[in-house]
Amino acid sequence: MGWLRWFLDLKLAGMTVEQCLVAFLWVLGGVAARRILKRVFKRLLKWAEKTRTRFDEGLINAFERPVCAAAVVGGVYGAVMSLPVRSEWAHILTAVFKVIFAAIGVWAAFRLTDAVTQSLSEAAKKTETRFDRQLLSVIRKAVKLFVAVIAFVLILQNLGYSVSGLLAGLGVGGLAVALAAKETLGNLFGSIAIFVDRPFSVGDWIQTGDIEGVVEEVGLRSTRIRTFAKSLITVPNAKLADAAIENWSKMPIRRVKFTLGLAYSTSPSKMRQALDSIRNILKTHDGVDQNFWMVRFRDFGDYALQIFIYYFTKTTNWDEYLAVREDINLKIMEEMERLGVEIAFPTQTVYLRQ
Repeated sequence: MGWLRWFLDLKLAGMTVEQCLVAFLWVLGGVAARRILKRVFKRLLKWAEKTRTRFDEGLINAFERPVCAAAVVGGVYGAVMSLPVRSEWAHILTAVFKVIFAAIGVWAAFRLTDAVTQSLSEAAKKTETRFDRQLLSVIRKAVKLFVAVIAFVLILQNLGYSVSGLLAGLGVGGLAVALAAKETLGNLFGSIAIFVDRPFSVGDWIQTGDIEGVVEEVGLRSTRIRTFAKSLITVPNAKLADAAIENWSKMPIRRVKFTLGLAYSTSPSKMRQALDSIRNILKTHDGVDQNFWMVRFRDFGDYALQIFIYYFTKTTNWDEYLAVREDINLKIMEEMERLGVEIAFPTQTVYLRQ
């Protein structure tokens, strides 16, 4: 076996053949571990597909890629550390691999967060309110931010930096940061107020001031509203929390209110017939809410006898609402034509004295 010892002690670029073989075996072991882990995860995934819930599938998918990547990186780390590296370089390489492993840990935590929130989101879809889905989106972002900050602090600590000194520095500069980020903190507390009060949800049609549209996203800093002109408006949450918000999507029924003008040539008997006809239209129409409606001869206008018409449609959908209004308006026109009553329009009579 002396020849084998002689062969293993041969040096290549300052390293023995034995050291090179050990390094190669480390890398080979990492690759082999990756292949074995992929098969294990594949079997676990097949088992998870037989269960009723999808959470276990999401959990397995979340850890598969980070764990396999960690196996390969671990093999490379073992290979590097088995080689004759100078102490200063060994210290640097160890720090680099610590950062890589921490990054893999953050990656795994992010994927786990996505899997958990996705599972909770599926459950939230079964609820009547969309508030849970909004809250999950914010929680997911907050958890990822928290994980990233903790990972950053741990990396600094493992690299030999004084974390206590850093925290003390943050404490001293905290007041200055708070003053500089006053608007950002205001938006953060505004988002909390929105989630607690629930004045609207994603998908609601709202109006606040001159802004009107459909809510697309509620974030930690701002809310995005898609206008009916298809432009996207970003509104700070602090402003929304203090503003009056009109939520049109919360209407159980939708109001119609207008004045119908009849010509002054209309006789009292014709006016009574016209009022009865309009009331009958509203009373028998399937699209009109029958809890409350009103038709009254209200005023003698400048150029017309004014009939006040007030009712609610059962639907709040914009197109269906307009269809009900259109149908009622056409029926009113048909009844006025049948009665021989003229619908007035703005006119002005000028008398010239001879």
